[in-house]
Amino acid sequence: MEPDVGAIIAVAALVLVASALVGAGLYALFGKPTSHEGKQRKQHVIHGFELGGGIVLGIILMASMVGCSQIAFGVVESGRIARTTALFITLASLLLIFSMIKHWAKHFAGWVGYSVLNGLRMASTGHLLSNPSILVPRWWSISATLLMLKSAVVSVRFVKNYTLNAVDKAALMAWLLGFTVAVDFGSTHAFYREPLGLVAMLVGTLALVAASLYHRATHHHRALGRSVQGSHS
Repeated sequence: MEPDVGAIIAVAALVLVASALVGAGLYALFGKPTSHEGKQRKQHVIHGFELGGGIVLGIILMASMVGCSQIAFGVVESGRIARTTALFITLASLLLIFSMIKHWAKHFAGWVGYSVLNGLRMASTGHLLSNPSILVPRWWSISATLLMLKSAVVSVRFVKNYTLNAVDKAALMAWLLGFTVAVDFGSTHAFYREPLGLVAMLVGTLALVAASLYHRATHHHRALGRSVQGSHS
């Protein structure tokens, strides 16, 4: 059997990338640069690993919450995980996601914005991207895409140096729960003939819109209060 040159090249490239990442990680942990430029490079490497690790951890937690919630609520059957265990994993993932909300909130708008692209692709193809056998009405795809777009627009403020308040946190978690419900029921063909998933995403979007309006109202109130104090002084 002749060796697959393409596979060998791909494996070699992966090995080189992995070696570079391991080297960068060791440098970030044990390197002691003396110059100012070297210290800056080390900080960039550390921040890069923190961001990459956070993205990977977020993907794992979201996949665990969505996948196990499907098992816990009987959307899909699994002979490997009991429903009680799946429910425990779902709740644990949800708590961990909430505990790190100030870290991932700044990337939330970008993540949802990527979903807008997927929604447009689904509207153009007329079927579910992960399963071409499931046909999706274009009105549903367009509606979901518009909700994603609105969610991204009102969440752009999280990207800046913004401190989340209780209303923001509640809105973000409501959106994630709505998204989970939509994905859970999206695993069945009947989902796209019933409005439950779309309603769940609508509730999450309205929560973000309400949080944005609350932020504007409180910001305007504080600005008005400062202007009144300044006029009296």
